Amino acid sequence: MAKWHQPVVDQIHGMGLKFGLYGCAGVQTCAGYPGSEGHEKSDVAQLVSWGVDFWKYDNCYTPCRKSPRPQTCQNPSGNTSTFYAQMRDAIVAANSKETKKMHFNLCHWGRDQVWIWGANYGHSWRMSVDNWGDWASIERIGSAAAGIYKHSAPVGFNDLDMLYLGSSKINENQSKLHFGLWAITKSPLVLGMDLNKISSSNLAIIKNKGIIDINQDPLGKAATNLRPPGAAVPTEGKIYPYWAQ
Repeated sequence: MAKWHQPVVDQIHGMGLKFGLYGCAGVQTCAGYPGSEGHEKSDVAQLVSWGVDFWKYDNCYTPCRKSPRPQTCQNPSGNTSTFYAQMRDAIVAANSKETKKMHFNLCHWGRDQVWIWGANYGHSWRMSVDNWGDWASIERIGSAAAGIYKHSAPVGFNDLDMLYLGSSKINENQSKLHFGLWAITKSPLVLGMDLNKISSSNLAIIKNKGIIDINQDPLGKAATNLRPPGAAVPTEGKIYPYWAQ
């Protein structure tokens, strides 16, 4: 273990936060660092020894009919769900032996309707391409989540991607909607921000216990659009003003 590691993990946990790391199902990560393909068991053993709570697993440089493998394969060799099977099995085996369970997040960008089969491989799954921290992304992702709400349940959840509260591309009211919408759709609430620089207003948003309780309720039932009598129909790619569980 690197000398820096344990004090950092202890401090993160001491602050009441979860410790997450990022990896990839292919031979390289999207940024070109070593991936986990062929090393799933040893990588999970390392993650467990480090006390990792959340393992985000991307799908760059995965098996592909094109050679050499591109960063993003448009013609994968086989069903893309198989990219996650080896890591799933290693994590299931590790979780069966540990008191603390590691959350396995499939970063699959919504490919191949991952929300239908994702629960067979992980605890949550990215249901869209990236959130770029702007209002257009929030609208695009939130609108899409309404259509797949039935696939969120206690066994697994649609992941709407990281929360970008404090982004210069959205205002405070948009940040409130961003957090609230991610919460009621039962997305994992992963903060994509520098906590050293978070404003008091955004800190108040993410510490709202009532909203967090909705996100964490044991039913795990996601909200979706509810059209009141006489209201306009939802518009694709736009946030509908009426939601209910």
